[in-house]
Amino acid sequence: MWINPGALRSRGVESAVSLAGPLTNLAIGVALVATVATDALPTGLATGLSYLALVQVLAFVINILAVPGLDGFGAMEPYLSSQPHRFAAAVRPFAPMALFAIIISVPVAAAALFGITRAVFGAIGGDLGAADAGVSEFLFWR
Repeated sequence: MWINPGALRSRGVESAVSLAGPLTNLAIGVALVATVATDALPTGLATGLSYLALVQVLAFVINILAVPGLDGFGAMEPYLSSQPHRFAAAVRPFAPMALFAIIISVPVAAAALFGITRAVFGAIGGDLGAADAGVSEFLFWR
């Protein structure tokens, strides 16, 4: 999303704007987990909502990484000196693609990412069994 940096009045506000997206993903994940935990839902619906909550947590984990072009880095960027700022500006167009290439091609990196995602999902009360069933249903061709 394009942001007008001239409208942001302090470094703290710039960081807060960057953190708004990932925290929204996390909040949606928490709301979905709470819905599954508190309501007597049909199994299929609980499975689907658990998977959706897991995807929201995954979006949070990826976007909070301190990689130029992602919001985690955007939260730190206002506090950087000029040299790291210039380097980040140079790699920003390519860094997210490089990150996804690493996740796709390096099994250890993917395992770490999904391990962190599952840990955060469990920490917010998510049902990993239901989420795993949702993954299996979503990836029905496997």
